[in-house]
Amino acid sequence: MWKFIFTKLPPGKLIAAICLALYALPTHGEDYFDPDSIEKRKGDTAVDLSALERTGGQVEGKYLVEIYLNGTYIAEKEINFRRKHDAIVPDITKDELVGWGVRENATSAFMHLAGNQFSSPPDTYLPSSRFSYDFGQQRLDISMPQEYVKQSVQGAVSPDEWDDGMTAAFFNYAYSGASNRSDYRPGTEQNNYLNLRSGINLGAWRMRNYSTWSNSQASARWSSVNTYVQRDIKRLRAQVIAGESYTPSDVFDSVAFRGVQLLSDDNMQPESLRGFAPVVRGVAQSNARVTIRQDGNIIYQAYVPPGPFAISDLYPTSSSGDLNVSVREADGTVRQFSQAFSAVPIMLREGRARYSLTAGKYRTTAAGNDGARKPAFLQATGIYGLPYSTTLYGGTLTSQDYLAGSVGLGKGLGGLGVCLD
Repeated sequence: MWKFIFTKLPPGKLIAAICLALYALPTHGEDYFDPDSIEKRKGDTAVDLSALERTGGQVEGKYLVEIYLNGTYIAEKEINFRRKHDAIVPDITKDELVGWGVRENATSAFMHLAGNQFSSPPDTYLPSSRFSYDFGQQRLDISMPQEYVKQSVQGAVSPDEWDDGMTAAFFNYAYSGASNRSDYRPGTEQNNYLNLRSGINLGAWRMRNYSTWSNSQASARWSSVNTYVQRDIKRLRAQVIAGESYTPSDVFDSVAFRGVQLLSDDNMQPESLRGFAPVVRGVAQSNARVTIRQDGNIIYQAYVPPGPFAISDLYPTSSSGDLNVSVREADGTVRQFSQAFSAVPIMLREGRARYSLTAGKYRTTAAGNDGARKPAFLQATGIYGLPYSTTLYGGTLTSQDYLAGSVGLGKGLGGLGVCLD
């Protein structure tokens, strides 16, 4: 039971008191930090600690922080934080982001950013990106869509860790021979064949020789099929060859030559980038798990941050088929889609290249053709993987009395299940 007690007040004052009680404005208090409790200086009390009055507030300035990109530790660095729109934001440059793993051509706006400083929030140039700082842990987290970040390719090994091997000489041989005797003629008929493959490894240089020897009743012949020296050019993922070798057969028919050749070597690429496989693209709404299946088997699984993603390092399993992609979000939601593809042998992955440049003289290895013409020639070929399952290829072959050119396009037609070349 409620009991109300009123004192004897004049009617006018009573009404005024009731109105003030009904219309009184709510009030609240904020934390206040007395600057003198931190440092007391004579004649100078201009210390602004208002930022600490709010939850999560912090004073601007330089802080030594640990930097994480999509949850992966990158570096520890002193970063300047400044106040902008009642918030503390880090001063991070374009060059720093590129050094930490963001692709320089992630977006058109980011690629054409004048200078290093962001004149607008970073997500203006890199949509769906986010910067968050935990002052308690001195940790700066950068959330960046997977498509904007340089990817560590499956099975890739840095060229800095490649070993040229030990200095060595080797000699391989294969011999076959037969002795035939007939009751209808005197004596025996002898036939011999010797195959020799030898070489020397000296640092990054390789010397190779392939020779054969054949001996029969009618004749004996010693033939050097080819002799050359070669070395790897790691930065170009290529080899340089000087001596006797063969041109590649990607665009033109292969021919024997004596001269110099520079050509890309697919063996220097990780297996996940050899051959052709389509780029799988999608968008994640949160930290999501991406699973790719082919013929019911899981061939790829990875976790991606919020934003667009692109999977470009699938191991090639076949030249055609359907890829079933599922994206499982952090809240358990699962989205699925299917991507069909088909390819011909000439096709390469998006962004991959194969090339060769040969200068020398045509040579013949067949017996009895020592007097054949051996014109000098220059041959160049190139193959490049374009977006949308498209590969462009071409080349030229020029000599004193001969000129040839070739250009072509390989295109996968997706859902139609065919490929044009």
